Amino acid sequence: MPEVVIVRRIFLLPGRESDALAWLHATESARRAAGQVRQFVVRGQIDPREHQWIQVWASAGAYEGWRRTPLRAELADQRRRFMTEEPGRAFEVLA
Repeated sequence: MPEVVIVRRIFLLPGRESDALAWLHATESARRAAGQVRQFVVRGQIDPREHQWIQVWASAGAYEGWRRTPLRAELADQRRRFMTEEPGRAFEVLA
């Protein structure tokens, strides 16, 4: 199965930027246990307030399984303390 990449535009809350990045790092191990291969956050070069949270998952099935877990729901609730977000977009890795 091909890897799947989830790209989500996030908006770090003013004054909480470093907390948001620390939270994403601290909670990465939970996503990795569910099949996430890698994650990173990128910041826009033109508008440094623009961020994208990029997650690489082992497969679409791994990501869908994660989405149905209570832990994922709990982390989504926690995430709101640090950021707002747009809906994620999913891409299949071709090469």
